[in-house]
Amino acid sequence: MKWLVWLIVALVIVVALLVYLFYPMKISAEQACINSGGTVMTQLCCNSVSDFPNTCLIGACGCSSDNSHEVKVCDCREGKMLG
Repeated sequence: MKWLVWLIVALVIVVALLVYLFYPMKISAEQACINSGGTVMTQLCCNSVSDFPNTCLIGACGCSSDNSHEVKVCDCREGKMLG
């Protein structure tokens, strides 16, 4: 009877591991920024981009104010803005 308990425990662990591997928890870009020590801020970027744009791309946030809107960006405290 003891082996049955161990078998059930082993199956629960295997199922939990499979769920973790194939259905990882996803966190928002905002939470990822905070978790990495950054601060969520807003910045004017081109109308074609949404929150947390890739600011390493040339022009992502280089449009005129008439063609820009405020989006959330991550301030990494190193003088860089990352999306």
